[in-house]
Order: sequence, then structure tokens, then C-alpha cells
Amino acid sequence: MFRVRIALISACLVAAATGLIYLTVTSALEKNVVEWTTGSVMHAQAQLRRSTRLEAVDLTTLTAGFAREDEFNQIFSKGSDQEKKVAALNACDLRRARLDKEGHKVGVIAVVDATGKVIARDRDESFSWHSGEDLGKAFPSLALALGGAANKDVWDLDGAMYRVGAAAIKDPQGKVLGAVFVGDVESATDAKQEAKRSGVQVAWFYQSRGDMKIAASSFATGETGSSSEEKELAGKLFKPGNLVDWEALRTEDEEHAHSFTVKINGEEWVAAAAPIYGNIASSQTRSGFVVLTSMTQARAGVARAGMLILVLGLLSLLAAVGAAVGTARRFLGPLDKIEAGVTEIINGNRDYVFESPSPDFEGLANGLDVMLARLLGRPEPGDEDSSGSVDDEEAVAASGGDPTEK
Repeated sequence: MFRVRIALISACLVAAATGLIYLTVTSALEKNVVEWTTGSVMHAQAQLRRSTRLEAVDLTTLTAGFAREDEFNQIFSKGSDQEKKVAALNACDLRRARLDKEGHKVGVIAVVDATGKVIARDRDESFSWHSGEDLGKAFPSLALALGGAANKDVWDLDGAMYRVGAAAIKDPQGKVLGAVFVGDVESATDAKQEAKRSGVQVAWFYQSRGDMKIAASSFATGETGSSSEEKELAGKLFKPGNLVDWEALRTEDEEHAHSFTVKINGEEWVAAAAPIYGNIASSQTRSGFVVLTSMTQARAGVARAGMLILVLGLLSLLAAVGAAVGTARRFLGPLDKIEAGVTEIINGNRDYVFESPSPDFEGLANGLDVMLARLLGRPEPGDEDSSGSVDDEEAVAASGGDPTEK
């Protein structure tokens, strides 16, 4: 029983050590994973904040540069409205071709008159796009541009989210003749490219007809198709009890930015949101972005590491048990046989001869036999054959024969 207890104690120690290592390693890994995942999200949010600032400056500068070009100024020197439309269309198409060649993504380039009504946009030879509409009234940033201040804002245009730069077209004397605006539509392709750069998932959101909605995300399938993840994310962000409080978000600076968790299709994600910078103060469009990464997938590595530790512990436990069984079969069993032989002799069996139970105890068994032979006066092991041959020679001599004959 004592021998079994030693094996059991060894097995318990291996199991306890495995459990302790498992808890220590997995808890440390869990803490590191949570910190790293949250940190990566906050870093991506900070980077995208800066990126939107730079894009706002670039878009405003690009639009203001177009507005200063003579071709746009000459639009308003044409005699008829039709001539103005054709001149505006050609100017917009020329800039569109230039930007396409440079690899710049553009959704729309258009020219409006001093009242904010559309003269023409690129790729619209029918001149039907928002014909006669006062876009200056619909979009405060365009009205601000017609007042002489180039700017950038987010528009809900044709049911899509556009980042739009607008700048006034002036005559040589500084009089505002109209304005040009350049808009970049947010697409799933852009979101996926941003996700690839930042290493996290990205979703752009904006206010459309009074409701907050996701314009595009890296979850989307194809260019415009949404996904179940995108739909569930929108429900979690903007519905009652929402995770994104716009009033708090728009006043939150980078230093006080925070993360939050959201479950999407049963998977836990760490997320952080921020407004898109560069919008004018009077903008009617609330817009921003959300960056997020899967905490569930990050924790999967911890689970794999923990499983490896448990498997290693199980193998160690099996090795300990196997070693105990092997030791019992190799050493303890033969010792039990020798102990049984000693018991036989104690009980009066003086003719008992120890047999070697295993190669490891052959010397011990032989020594015990020699000891008994000397104590009991019987032939020692190995002497029986030689004593037998002496007795045969004496018997032959007594009969008068030649002991050398056989």
C-alpha cells in the first residue's frame, strides 16, 4: 500500500503542478491579450483620427486649387445657360480624368452658380443631376464656400456618405461667381483598404434622414453589399441603449478616448469610435468611424496555449504512472517473491531454494541460497555436481573396480 501511495502522491504532484502552471500562464496571457487588443484598437483609432484630419486638409486644398483655375472662371463668361453647362461638364470631366490617372478616388465633381444651383457635374451629359436644386440650402458647407471660405464636410448625397470639399470660384476682382465641390464616396473597398493598413476592422457611419447608419465597413461583402456583422453592429451602435453617444463622442478628444465591447454574432469585439474631423461647425450631418477587433479570436491563442499545457501535463501524468507500473513490474514484483521465500524459510521450509525472479535480483537470490547452505550445512549452489562425482568414485573403489574406468 505504501508503494502505491508513493505513485499516487507523484501523480497528484504532477496534476497539481500542471494546474498551477495552467492557471498562471493562461491568466498572464489573458491579461496581455486584453491589453494588447485594446491597445491596438485605441492606436488604430488615434491613427484614423489623424488620417481624417489630413484627408480633410488635402480635399479642401485640392478643391480650392480647382476653383482658382481659369477654366472654372471662364464657365461664367459664357453667354447662354447651355454653354455654361457644357463648359462646366468639360471642366469637371477633365479634372476627373486627371484624378483618375493619379489614382485619386472621386465620386463627384460639380459646379454650382452663386445661388447654389447645380450647373453641371462630371459624366452627366444629360445635365439632369439635381437640376434646379438649391444645394447651398441643403448643405451648409456649400453655402459657406459660396461665402468665400473653402471647407470640407460630410454630405448625405444620393443616399450615400460623401466627404466633400467645396471652394468658391471668383473673378479677378474677388467676386464669387459660383463654387466647385469634389466628393469622395465612402465605400466598402475603402473600408477594407483601411482595415488592411490598420490591422483592425473599420466601419464608417453618418446621419441619413435623421437616423444614424453605417455607410460602409470592412465587413461588407462586395462593394456595396452589407453583411450580418455590419447589420448587427449598426443595431448595437445606434439603437436605444446605444454604445455610441454622439454628443459625448463629438466633444471627446484623443486623450480621453475610450474603448467599449460589443457582441457581433456571438463573438466579442473591442471597439472605439471617433468623429470625422474637418467638418464645419454648422454641419447637419453627424459622421464618424468605428474601429474594432475580435477579442474572441485573440483569446483563442490563450485557449490553445492552455490546451497545450494540459496535454503536456496529461502526458507527464501518464509518464509518471507508467514509470510507477514499470518499476513495480521490474523491481517490486521480484522483491515480493524473495520476501515470500524468506517467509517460507521462517515457517520451517529449510529446503526452500531461492530462484532468481529477475536479472536485477539474481545476485541477491544466489547470495541468500549460499547463506542458507552454510547455515544449514547443505551443499552450496554449484557444489552439488562436484560432490556427486566424488560419491560415484568412492562407490566404484569399494566394489574393487578401477575408478578411472567408465
